[in-house]
Amino acid sequence: RLLSLGYQAIRENRFELARSSFDQAVDIQRESPEIQQAFEELDTQERIFNIKSMKYKALTAEVNEQWDNAQALYKSILNLDPNIGEIKESLTRVNQRIELSNNLTYFISSKDKLNDDKFFTQAETMLTQAQNVINPGPVLKEQISEMAQILKIAAIPIEVTIFSDNATEILIFKIGNLGVFERSVILLRPGVYRAAGKRKGYRDVQQDFKVSANKKDQSIRVECKERI
Repeated sequence: RLLSLGYQAIRENRFELARSSFDQAVDIQRESPEIQQAFEELDTQERIFNIKSMKYKALTAEVNEQWDNAQALYKSILNLDPNIGEIKESLTRVNQRIELSNNLTYFISSKDKLNDDKFFTQAETMLTQAQNVINPGPVLKEQISEMAQILKIAAIPIEVTIFSDNATEILIFKIGNLGVFERSVILLRPGVYRAAGKRKGYRDVQQDFKVSANKKDQSIRVECKERI
């Protein structure tokens, strides 16, 4: 009677009730092979049910671009059964999307570094990788759009006027030695730069400055003033 109630509960996915029925059966008839078999069936069906449930939730999380949630669910499934090839493939796919999303977020938040040629090329490569994703969701589409706009702006040089004293030798890191002058206009891509000045008999100077996109009349002054 108790075993029948337990099996009926399994068919209805009421696993706690099934386990309670089998536990009561053990109290009545210990070391019964039928009861042991019933517990094994319960464990199997409960595991299958949980896997199906978590798989559905993981797929839903993927559709909603909730990659961390999907990753946790797929890992939980593999903890129950590490040999499901389909779930391993899904986890690999999700891990790739997490990495892509994190990389895009990094490049978008580091736009002031895009005046570095190597960094700019890496960002372009990442954008191409994102654009090649089949059926991107709204979150990825927004990241792609923002990244493309940032790269477009970062590629356009801006006029910057550098004032000096016609005695200080000016160097801009990433650009090169500009020499000695009183006023010079150069083209620089948006981003953060460091200018250095040297003059014999004077203390060297360094100055960080930022070139902003779509902004006119940007200038800095670099000159060595302190005698040594």
